[in-house]
Amino acid sequence: MRNKPVKFNKIVQIKKIEMNQINNLIVLKDGRLATSSNDKTIKIYNRNTFECELFLKCHTSPVEYISQRNNEDLLSCSIDQSIKIWKKTDNIFILEKSIDNAHTNMIHQVIEIDNKRIASCSGDMTVKLWEGNEPYELITTLDHGTAVFTILNIKQKDILLSGSYYEVKEWDLNTYKWMYYFSVSCINPNS
Repeated sequence: MRNKPVKFNKIVQIKKIEMNQINNLIVLKDGRLATSSNDKTIKIYNRNTFECELFLKCHTSPVEYISQRNNEDLLSCSIDQSIKIWKKTDNIFILEKSIDNAHTNMIHQVIEIDNKRIASCSGDMTVKLWEGNEPYELITTLDHGTAVFTILNIKQKDILLSGSYYEVKEWDLNTYKWMYYFSVSCINPNS
């Protein structure tokens, strides 16, 4: 017996947003869309009209990643090796702090750990943890051995995962020591 073909309704484009290459797209806690892009900007869009409401420009190179903290502040990082902290006031974001030369290579990601700490990862083979409200100061550097492209906070367990080319490391956020790592090698089970 053959499977019946699935019928799809035609997908209709609602709105096309013209912009440069998007590196990251998030939905803010207030429902608006935010993008980071190669044109060195962060743009905030109305979710209903898809019109650009805010245009944040403070990085000198493409903006790689943006994330939002629990207090609704925005974090951004860039190829320019800086981290920016944007304070949310009403419906706008104002640059509160810039950590220049945060890493010695492009920064791939910056995330919130808790209400006092943030973490960043970079092509310089490190994960860095920062603490404080103003100014943010470096707590520690976690050496990875290869460029670090992604980090993930597991808040329930006080663990940070970091991923590089071929390995994932698990870090204890109380001691800042790595607890476990595994090499990533996956063979296609279907081959």
